[in-house]
Amino acid sequence: MKNIKMDSKAVRSNAYDYSDATREAVTSIGKILHTAENTLAKAIRSLDDSGMAWTFTISPASKSGDSTSTPEQFNMFKSDVLSSFPKREQELVLAPIQSLDDAQKKARRTVIMKVGRYVNRITSELKKLQVPQAKQDSKTGAKQSTKQSPLVTHREAINALLQDIEKNPDDYPVNRTQYGALLNQCQNVLAKLIKQ
Repeated sequence: MKNIKMDSKAVRSNAYDYSDATREAVTSIGKILHTAENTLAKAIRSLDDSGMAWTFTISPASKSGDSTSTPEQFNMFKSDVLSSFPKREQELVLAPIQSLDDAQKKARRTVIMKVGRYVNRITSELKKLQVPQAKQDSKTGAKQSTKQSPLVTHREAINALLQDIEKNPDDYPVNRTQYGALLNQCQNVLAKLIKQ
């Protein structure tokens, strides 16, 4: 007998009732996230205003060689991040590892990983403020990302060709008028697609 694979997304979407109470919960979550992002941005700006370089938040043991903190300073920084956690989680991380059972050790690793994620987020946010994007991309060798659709990219390429035809008419064949008209038609089609 042949097994029929069920599309779990389709089943879920047909069975789910997006009620008014759920919509209110989603709106509430959106407000919480917006407030959290604004609060984080304000706190990161205050770190920047205090003179903390994004490189200070990198471990001196890092292979990148970007760190400007001493081991003692970096440990204090991580401890300060940990001090924002609930007391139970702080005690778990600070307890001698030999005194913990397997479940506690697993929970401890989870908390330590969360501290690491927070440290990385602070580093990332400070770096965004302090290092222009183009400089970050050139250092990592990454191409500068453009978060635009392929349609917009094609439209910009067509614009560049049209401008080149106007500036350098001798570089194009005798039927450059037809070529320009064709590019303009492409431009109009792309403009309509982008608006959709």
